[in-house]
Amino acid sequence: YKTFEERADLAGSPRGEKTALIEVAIDGLPDEFRIGEIEKRVPAGIDMIRKVLRDMKKKGMVEVVSTGRNAVWRKLGNND
Repeated sequence: YKTFEERADLAGSPRGEKTALIEVAIDGLPDEFRIGEIEKRVPAGIDMIRKVLRDMKKKGMVEVVSTGRNAVWRKLGNND
């Protein structure tokens, strides 16, 4: 059983944990931010960060200000 416990600990983080970390990191950023700022704060891949931003955009929590390589995102006021 001890070996099983050790392997279970190595399996990775619980489902949804990285999403929560990304959302917390975004909360700690200025109102306008870039994806690179999130990458510096959270050990998550760019695809995961983009997915969370897309989901937050659908919920009306963020919007894209400018697109492209250095896209700027803005937090919206209705994300209580």
